[in-house]
Amino acid sequence: MALPPPARPSKGSSVASESQPRVLLATFGSPGDLFPFLAIAEALAARGAAVTLASSAAYRDRVEARGIPFAHVRPDRPEQLQDPDLSERVGAGADPRAVFIEMFLRDLRLSFDDALPLAESADVLVTHPLALGPALAAEVCGVPRIPVQLQPMGFFSAHEPPALGPPHLADALWKLPSPLAIGMRSAARRLTSAWATPWHDLRRDLGLPPDPYPLMAMPADAPRTLALFSHLLSGTQPDWPEGTVITGFPFLSPNKGLTTAPGVTPDVEAFVADGPPPIVFTLGTTAIMDPGAFFDVSAAAAARTGRRAILVMGPLGPSHPELVDRGVLAMQWLDHGWAFPRASLVVHQGGIGTLAQAMRAGRPMIVMPYAHDQPDNARRMERLGIGRRIERSDYRTPAVASLLTSLLGDTAVLRRARDVGDVVRMEDGASVAAREILAIAAR
Repeated sequence: MALPPPARPSKGSSVASESQPRVLLATFGSPGDLFPFLAIAEALAARGAAVTLASSAAYRDRVEARGIPFAHVRPDRPEQLQDPDLSERVGAGADPRAVFIEMFLRDLRLSFDDALPLAESADVLVTHPLALGPALAAEVCGVPRIPVQLQPMGFFSAHEPPALGPPHLADALWKLPSPLAIGMRSAARRLTSAWATPWHDLRRDLGLPPDPYPLMAMPADAPRTLALFSHLLSGTQPDWPEGTVITGFPFLSPNKGLTTAPGVTPDVEAFVADGPPPIVFTLGTTAIMDPGAFFDVSAAAAARTGRRAILVMGPLGPSHPELVDRGVLAMQWLDHGWAFPRASLVVHQGGIGTLAQAMRAGRPMIVMPYAHDQPDNARRMERLGIGRRIERSDYRTPAVASLLTSLLGDTAVLRRARDVGDVVRMEDGASVAAREILAIAAR
């Protein structure tokens, strides 16, 4: 683990350097969970804060390459990891309690041990919903903690129930009257609380009062809660924590210290320039490890419609961009912030980071949800009128080709996507988040 910052001075210290607010950002998950925190870290550093970003060891190089101090806080998560959600694992026969602990509470005591010296020397902690060790460390040290949510579903609002699972179930949940939604949320909390024995045991050992809901309840006493998404996806709900601020998406600048965005080679630039805007097919940073037939079907559907396409295939793709068919370019990685504005349409899995980039680019989209928040994000995207959802089981060449033709010929969708892009590009989520964090640190 990186050495923690020096201990905090007492109030009134005359040491000039100690006037810098000390901010610890703690996140866990896929690269999509890292990038918003890294964007906020850079915004904080630009405002003079002494900021440290804590996460899995796999992200050290990414963080330090951008000049942000890094601290290793377990659990360690490989960057390239297939990540099926709880229901999918349980449906395959796994024990739900064991899956819950593995997904959300693994190495909780080790995570707390790693985070404790960092929390002791911080003025404020900012925590991802799964950074539970740092959350406990902040509580033990009495340091203000700002929880964040990366997507609206994370609030589990009874006034805007999350759309989970296939469309028919998502529709039913979305339309639940508030009393039923409250009952469903309470039942889910009780169930997950019964599984969260490592959380309960550690809180008891630390002498902390019981807190039954490690994941599905936001701390009521938090000085601020940050909703790191656009207000276009959700407005503040009555049961969100008091003091919640919707910041807008915190976008990470992709080419800091680079002459071009990642993945943009002369071959890629030439391909994009040599014809109509292509369709970009991608599965983000996690679903990319489990593509199935997605890219084969995508290439065939693009060919059937006579459209050019770029397949962003992750580690399963070719090491250098190559034409797999006339008008279809396949590659491993391509920066979404560069590629999406140059696309005619984007097809993706619905992760919040990929959705944010497609919204900012002002492009229509097709979303094929895999897991977690993606069905809910797809529902909100459809509600905005900027694209369509398709199920993995329905992702076949005729259906995809039909959707591509329909969306690219729909002037209302194209216009609405452009309007959404205009709004999102005016947001500055990283700056708003930094401002709110520094206001709490200054108290």
